[in-house]
Amino acid sequence: MAAYKGSAVLLKVGGDTVFTARDTSFDFGIETIDTSHKGTSGWRTKFTSYKSMTISLEGVFENSTVEKALTSYAMNSTPFAGEVINEAGESWSGQFVITAYGRGGNYADVETFTITLENYSAIVYQPSA
Repeated sequence: MAAYKGSAVLLKVGGDTVFTARDTSFDFGIETIDTSHKGTSGWRTKFTSYKSMTISLEGVFENSTVEKALTSYAMNSTPFAGEVINEAGESWSGQFVITAYGRGGNYADVETFTITLENYSAIVYQPSA
């Protein structure tokens, strides 16, 4: 298996590519509920409960119309339909909410942004073909 470029991750909103990320991280979590009792012979037992997904991205905007929409989503805590795609062709799509949003830059570079997305509903994973 070849290594994949972290800079080849795309964020799409409404089918439009917002940016290609420079840095990315994906975190998946599953909450569990302890179901241990006297009859489990001292062993802890659990069942899964809630699933969560957090995606952190840093990059340069490529689409000013969608960038304005994302800024509005962040400022108003509005969920939106989005899709994240990596170089291998895997994708994660569904409703996301922006939980952190930042912008910055310096005199010798382009303006960049950081954004953290969390799932707002079920996320659909599509493996690469």
